[in-house]
Amino acid sequence: MRLLTYLMLIALSISMHLCYAQVTVRGVVTDEAGLPLSGVQVEVLGTQIVGSSDLDGKFQVQIVGKHRALRFQHVAYISYTKVIEETSVLQYVKLVPV
Repeated sequence: MRLLTYLMLIALSISMHLCYAQVTVRGVVTDEAGLPLSGVQVEVLGTQIVGSSDLDGKFQVQIVGKHRALRFQHVAYISYTKVIEETSVLQYVKLVPV
């Protein structure tokens, strides 16, 4: 009985770790001409995690557990949502003007 309880605790611990694993997503946001866009808001949907692109269009955010969708917003461009399906950390996003 004690062994069964111990094994269940280990299984629960491992499953919780896998559910809340963090992955760092890095990437570059550009306009339709391929020029970097700064100040683009990068939001992990379903969380309060928000980042922004720097002067070179580069961004970095942590995605946690099952939250795998990123929304990219800029005042002069159409918002874009991208689902991160791979564990790949480098993403390229191209925004289209309004």
